[in-house]
Formats: sequence, C-alpha cells, structure tokens
Amino acid sequence: MSATFAPARPWAAAEPSPSQHVLSVLVRNQPSVLARISGLFSRRAYNIASLAVGPTENPHISRVTIVVQGDLHVEQVLRQLDKLIDVVAIAELDSARSVSREVMLLSLAVPLAKRPALLDFVQQCRGTVVDITAETITFEVTGTPAHIDAIVAQCCGERGCGDGGRGEAAYQVVALARSGTIALPKTSAGEQAFVTSTGGITVGGADELPALLVSA
Repeated sequence: MSATFAPARPWAAAEPSPSQHVLSVLVRNQPSVLARISGLFSRRAYNIASLAVGPTENPHISRVTIVVQGDLHVEQVLRQLDKLIDVVAIAELDSARSVSREVMLLSLAVPLAKRPALLDFVQQCRGTVVDITAETITFEVTGTPAHIDAIVAQCCGERGCGDGGRGEAAYQVVALARSGTIALPKTSAGEQAFVTSTGGITVGGADELPALLVSA
C-alpha cells in the first residue's frame, strides 16, 4: 500500500513569531561588506536565522535581507548598521507592509510505488518537480517562510516523511537547501522609516528607494 501525506495545508501556516525581525539593507558592491554586517550581529550575540544577498535594479547596489531571531533593539541596530562603510539604506520590514518569499529544493529517495503520493503532495504544495532519477525526486517550492517551514515539518518532522504520521518514514531525505528569506516593502504600504548613509532617520515609502540608489 502506498504512503499518503496528511491533508495539511502548509500555505495556511501561522505567521512568523513576533520575535523575528526582517531587515532589508542596501549596500554598495564592495569586498567584505557582508563580513562586516554579519560581524556586527555576531559581536552582539544576535542569532541570524537567514541571510540572503542579490543584485538590485542598480548594478552597483545589492540588497541584503537579514532575518534575526530573538529580542532585538531595532533602532540601535539600524544606527549601528548605518555606520558601516558601503551601507546605503536600511529598513525593518513589517510583515503586514511587505512581501517575503523563500525557495526550497528538497531531494527525497522515493520507491516507485510511493511516487504517486509524493507527486500529489508536491502539487498540493504548489511545488514543481525539477529532477527525477531512478532513486530520487527533487522538487522546488516557492512561498512564504511559514509555507516552507510547514512543508519541511510535513516531510521531515517527527512524524516522518509521508504516511500521514502513522510512524512509517516513507522517504529518506537526501538533501535540502533553502535560499533564505527575500523581501520587499509593498508599494502601497505608506510610510516606512529608513536609515540612510547621509545620517539620521528619514521617512519615505518604497518609491523613495530609487532616489537613494541614484545618490549612492
């Protein structure tokens, strides 16, 4: 009898904990800028849950998205980040006023008899199968971090992978990779506070970011 997944809706998972902070930092593309940013957090014993970096619409500027867990003195951290060389702009993104996404690749060892159940689960999760071999299936899922967390718990949690939590581990996890959170403020979010490298706190919405980039 083939294994089946519990009929949970992973995209209906709870929102991230209030003790989790998402910081968006625009930086100039210079060597060691990431080391200086991560060092600032490690010296203060803050736990970085994820860190993602990539180019923006300006080829000279990258966006660093940092997810920090635990109690965080946000304004103090923003000002300390602002003191770092090559930091252009900083904002803490509120979950109600921003959109966040993460990509996960999950590779499972799947017997032929159990593949239909897994493929059905991937479809329920709005995922995409990206590779199939004689022994494994690798699929990709894009969604909110809570969405990804729920899928990981369903596949790799205490209940085991598949079998609806009846105690039989249906699949072996071969490899798992997560991109980390990326996020942007909503264009209609209204005002958000940014700390800019010109000093002090300025107030502006997402439409102010291009001006910051041009002046960088």
